[in-house]
Amino acid sequence: ISHKECPINTIIYGAGDAGLITKNALEQDNSCYYNIIAFADDSKDKIGKSINGIQVYSPSKILNNEFLKKNNVKTVILAIPSLNNNQRTTIINSFVDLGLNVKSVPHLNEWIDNKLSSNQIEDIKIEDLLGREPVKFNVDEIMGYIQDQVVLVTGGGGSIGSELCRQIATHAPKQL
Repeated sequence: ISHKECPINTIIYGAGDAGLITKNALEQDNSCYYNIIAFADDSKDKIGKSINGIQVYSPSKILNNEFLKKNNVKTVILAIPSLNNNQRTTIINSFVDLGLNVKSVPHLNEWIDNKLSSNQIEDIKIEDLLGREPVKFNVDEIMGYIQDQVVLVTGGGGSIGSELCRQIATHAPKQL
């Protein structure tokens, strides 16, 4: 992250212990300043309260463009390491659909010396959403079929289709 992009207005999704630990880890990070705008949590016991002066909202309150634009939110950090894959994917997709950068705290057993540091908070990767290991294949062999061929990509304007088009274009199709 360049310093031009700092501070980064951020929501921490999860107002439990991991959320508070995430907030503290970010505050200790000298490389970039994360401005924690809010916590989000599903727990009715936590909604409406504040943690160290930061308000806890229901996800439905923050999952709208009005709240995000008003607060210039750019990033959401998922700080509920115990979520199952379906819950995790649903939450992540809801934020990705709103155009936010989504990061995640690793599972507790991956913390270094039982502590979380800000460099362990990573961007969500597409593999994280699969709920399984990604399928591996030989790209060069597959792309060999494309050279000098007419290729049609349906859905080429979407995120996956446009990425396919970029990759296919580098392998000399006759027409794309």
